[in-house]
Amino acid sequence: MHVSIEVVRETDLPQEVAERISYWAAKAFEDHGGYENCLWAPADWRILVYADGQLASFLKVTEREISVGDERLKVAGLGDVVTLPDWRRRGLAGLALRRFSEELCHRPDLEFGVLMCLPELVPYYSRFGWQAIAEAIVYTQAWGKETSHEVTMILSPHGKQWPGGPIDINGLPW
Repeated sequence: MHVSIEVVRETDLPQEVAERISYWAAKAFEDHGGYENCLWAPADWRILVYADGQLASFLKVTEREISVGDERLKVAGLGDVVTLPDWRRRGLAGLALRRFSEELCHRPDLEFGVLMCLPELVPYYSRFGWQAIAEAIVYTQAWGKETSHEVTMILSPHGKQWPGGPIDINGLPW
C-alpha cells in the first residue's frame, strides 16, 4: 500500500475532495447522539491521507482563540477524524494524528491542540500524546451556550502547562 499525506488549507481543497469529505464526515457521525441539530465550525485546514491514490482518512483543524479560566489561548481544534470503511484498521488515522502533531510543533502561535471525544476513544488518542482533562468544553450554538458531554483532551506541542479552569471555545464546536 502506497501512502501519502497532505496538509491542505480548506480554501484550497478541490470541490470533489471537499464533497467526499463532507459525505464521509456526515456518515461517520450520523449515529453520534446528541448533536443532531448542532452547527459546526468550518475547517481552517485539513490533513488528508491517501492510500493507493484514494482518499482514505482525514481530519479537520479549526484555529481559534479560546478562554481557559482567566487566560486566552490560541489553539488548533481537532475534529472529524475519519477513516473510510475500506481503509480502517491500517493505521491511517494514526498517521494523520502524527502529522497533526508535527504541524503543531512548527506553529509556535498554536499553543495547544484540543479535541472532544467519546470516553471509549481516550485510550486511542492517548497513544498519540493527547491527555484527558477534567474540564468540559462550553461552545456556542444559535440558541446559546452548550456544554459538551464528551471528554476534553489536549496536546501540548511546546511543553506548555495547561492553565486549568472553565473552557469556553468562543464559538461553534469543531
